Amino acid sequence: MSMIIFVGIIAIVLFYGISLYNHLVNVKNAVAKAWANIAVLLKQRHDELPKLVEVCKQYKQFEQSTLQKLLRRVHRCSLPGTVKTWMPSDRRKGYCALDWEESSPLLKLTRS
Repeated sequence: MSMIIFVGIIAIVLFYGISLYNHLVNVKNAVAKAWANIAVLLKQRHDELPKLVEVCKQYKQFEQSTLQKLLRRVHRCSLPGTVKTWMPSDRRKGYCALDWEESSPLLKLTRS
């Protein structure tokens, strides 16, 4: 009888050891997979950085050209002999109207 209890305890300890080992292997694999995912995300971020820089350069050029157009029109309006009034009907006639189209909803709201 004591031999059966001893074999049962050995079997339980062996089963516990095997399940503990399997759990540790699963945790090790999960940690390796997590680090691999982090490495992939860092690589993707590194690959996206030149694209972001290019978009910023394009946006800078757009803003610079818009500012230059605005300054030219303000300068043209400040010349002697130009009409200084702006009315909605004058918008397409070429009087000192700043007639660029803005895409910002806030600017459209403040303009009207």
